[in-house]
Amino acid sequence: MTLNGRVALVTGAGRSVGLGIARELAIAGAAVAVNDLHLDRAREAAAEIAALGAGPAIASPFDVTDYDAVLAAVAAVGDQLGPVDILVNNAGIPENGGSGRFAESKPESWMPYIQLNLLGSMYCIHAVLPGMIERG
Repeated sequence: MTLNGRVALVTGAGRSVGLGIARELAIAGAAVAVNDLHLDRAREAAAEIAALGAGPAIASPFDVTDYDAVLAAVAAVGDQLGPVDILVNNAGIPENGGSGRFAESKPESWMPYIQLNLLGSMYCIHAVLPGMIERG
């Protein structure tokens, strides 16, 4: 599989599974925007990917639960790498997310997960979809 000429945005890619996904996309030839809530993690991950020599990688720190931040970040990625062709909604564990048992949780503790996993994904999709549709 070759992704030469494609631009990928991977959320939650500053470490763990997201970093692995971003790395593999770069190895396949994509230019990669590495999203993380924390600038230092996004920068470190982007530097690690760029060091592979496979393709460009940039840090794209923003909060996926902030629609205006998502729009600004997608525009910035477009300016730096080109329009987003591939979106991987990997971000999924809220900052300070607990590891307690669901059966013992309270409904008010669910909102950060809903905001991140549902709204964050929808915000990112909504931001990149018009360009993807336009480019076919």
